[in-house]
Amino acid sequence: MENIRGYTNVLGEKIMKKIIILILFLLGFSSGIFAISEIEELLIKEATNPELKKIAKEYLIKKAKDHKDLAEKYKNLSNLSKGGKAISSIEEHNKYKKLAEHCEKEASIYEREANNL
Repeated sequence: MENIRGYTNVLGEKIMKKIIILILFLLGFSSGIFAISEIEELLIKEATNPELKKIAKEYLIKKAKDHKDLAEKYKNLSNLSKGGKAISSIEEHNKYKKLAEHCEKEASIYEREANNL
C-alpha cells in the first residue's frame, strides 16, 4: 500500500507544480495588460536629474505616439468593409474599435506620465 501512496504523492506533487506554474504565468500575463510596465515605472522613478527626466520624457512621448499611430490603424481597419456576412463584419468592426480605444487609453497614460516629469 505504501507504494501506491508514494505514487499518489508524486502525482499530487506534479499536479501542484503545474498549478503553481499556471498561476505564476497568469499573474505575469495579467500585469502586462497595463500600459506602464515595471521597467518603465523604474525609468520614471530613477529620473531624478533634468537630463534623465528629459530622456524619460522623450521615451514616454515616443511610446504615446506609437500607441496613437496604432489606434489610428485600428480605426481605419474598423471602417474597412471586406464584404461577407453582416454579423462577422460587425464583430470585426467592434474588435478593431475596441483595440483602437485601448491604444488611445494607453497613449493617454504615457502622455500623462510624460507631463508629470
